Amino acid sequence: MVAKTGVTFDDERLKFQNDQDNDCAVNTIVSNKGGNPLIVDVVDSGEFLIDYNEINSVAGLSTVNVLTYTVPVGKVLFLKKVLFFGQNIGVYSVDIDSNIVAKLETYYTKYNDGFDFKDMPINSGSILKLIVSNKTNSIADFNATIIGRLEYD
Repeated sequence: MVAKTGVTFDDERLKFQNDQDNDCAVNTIVSNKGGNPLIVDVVDSGEFLIDYNEINSVAGLSTVNVLTYTVPVGKVLFLKKVLFFGQNIGVYSVDIDSNIVAKLETYYTKYNDGFDFKDMPINSGSILKLIVSNKTNSIADFNATIIGRLEYD
């Protein structure tokens, strides 16, 4: 394929098109080695957030905050996911400003899971917590990761 500039590309995943002003534009398809297209999450602005914490030796039949995050003043958190893992059966809750917004339970065959919030906006100053209730009589370790994007409000 020949671009307007005269450069030739053999890769069919890189394509050139002329826009309405007859200027050359590039369209790129991102794919794996097998040629299957991959979904690319494009965001316009903000900073990527990954916040991790772990709590060790949580007593059996007790409830603890595994992770607490406060959205900085002047920013909005677009929450993508909250991921978690525990060594025992547990009930996990996502709490925003003292309101439970999601809850999951793990069992013997699956100790890790997560919540998908698909860019749910959380306002400046709000407090996000992942709370776990250890549902067995033995001690266990638990961890959590918040994934999102911060933007100025």
